[in-house]
Amino acid sequence: MAKEKSVAKEKVVEKAKIEPLQHNEELAQIVLETLGKPNSLANVKATNLFEDWYRVNVRVVKEENEMLTITTISDSFFVRFSKGKIVGGDEIIKKY
Repeated sequence: MAKEKSVAKEKVVEKAKIEPLQHNEELAQIVLETLGKPNSLANVKATNLFEDWYRVNVRVVKEENEMLTITTISDSFFVRFSKGKIVGGDEIIKKY
């Protein structure tokens, strides 16, 4: 009985590790569609902080040469993401 509970618990932990990564990509795409795409976009990263709250940072290229690319955060949002939608947190408006 204890072994069955342990196996079930491991599956829940594995699922928890996978799902936020899928949400991160989906949320980053939603933010980019809502905000618009900056001309020098480097990347959009959504980081799960706790439960269904995320920090989304939009990074743009500030300076680039053959040795180095310097990026900076142009926009940052703290949002609640649930069931494929932003349901709380900072308001995201069209900027680009």
